Amino acid sequence: MGHDPLLSPLLEAACGAREASALAKAWRLLDWLAALPGAGEALLVRLLGACADEDTRVRLGAALSVAHVYSSSSSSAHHHPLPAAAALSQAAAALLASAQRQGCAQAGAPGPTRLAAAACDALLLLSARLCAAPDQGDALQLLWSVAPSLEALAGVAGSWGAAVGAQQTDTLRSRGLAQVARHVAALRGHAAQPRRSDDAQAEAPLAVAQRALGSCWAHYAALMLCAPLSAQDDAQAARTWVAALEAACAAQAEGEWAQGRAEAAQLHALACLALLLGRHEQQPGACSAALASPDWARAPRALLEALRSPSALVTDLAARSLRLVLLAPRDGAASSAGAWSASAESALGALLPLLDERDGVSRAGVLLTVRRVTRCAPRAALTRE
Repeated sequence: MGHDPLLSPLLEAACGAREASALAKAWRLLDWLAALPGAGEALLVRLLGACADEDTRVRLGAALSVAHVYSSSSSSAHHHPLPAAAALSQAAAALLASAQRQGCAQAGAPGPTRLAAAACDALLLLSARLCAAPDQGDALQLLWSVAPSLEALAGVAGSWGAAVGAQQTDTLRSRGLAQVARHVAALRGHAAQPRRSDDAQAEAPLAVAQRALGSCWAHYAALMLCAPLSAQDDAQAARTWVAALEAACAAQAEGEWAQGRAEAAQLHALACLALLLGRHEQQPGACSAALASPDWARAPRALLEALRSPSALVTDLAARSLRLVLLAPRDGAASSAGAWSASAESALGALLPLLDERDGVSRAGVLLTVRRVTRCAPRAALTRE
């Protein structure tokens, strides 16, 4: 991109501002320009186009600017027109390419480069904006057009940090991202199926898949962001997805839903919980305090119920999530008695009897959790139970 008298200074300020006040001024100017009728739409098109620029710094500034424009912190995020299909497809491909090419800064790096993280968040926020668009018909078609990029992005994000020591290659966050990728792939597969000839009233598989992606992607995108969540958003997400898992498990136990529907609901809730818990898993110092809050109090029993599912995917995510919830690291001493928490105490009574049940509970997952719990539980707790 050659020098653009309007856009170039904004992109440079976005990626090079050394002071928060200078960046705030750039964002206010960008919000004002983006909200101008006609001119704002043209600016957004140029901004999306800059995501594919050959200059790495321009791409970084564009990704950061796109992420801001479509974030909740932007004063005009919900007033921008939907991008044209061609501009959206080009930007999605360019942002995905930046995330793929940049990856980790170096072998053994703990996370993505600044450009990779910015590109990831820009694509997530842009796609989430489509989920919230007033004109759902056009927005869902646009969202569906970039579904392959969204599926690939989940895979790319799941690979970040894979080289950080042999003990951290298989994190809860990577498991959650793998489930997100599987879900999007399953929806794309469903959309390719022929319409049922025996039911004239049946909705076309493509329409069903588009609507399903629109309803779930906003949830995934919010939790996949590289940017940190606020304490309020974290607490709200914990309450939301624990309650969703409880409802899905209860519906399955009471036979209210068909097995496929119950499994899909459980997997959706567990994927969101894995993404949320994965954020805490990456911050051991604050993990225990966060998971000991009342917002997570019902999580252990909900995850224990999920272990009753006949689905291996459900029980695997549930067992891994339960292990972290019960034994959140405390000051880096996850294997000490100091790791015993109120959540572990409340779940112990429900956990031990599962060893004697023979009703399809995932015994491997229960044994794994019991082994970790009994290693950390105070003697008094085990004696009492």
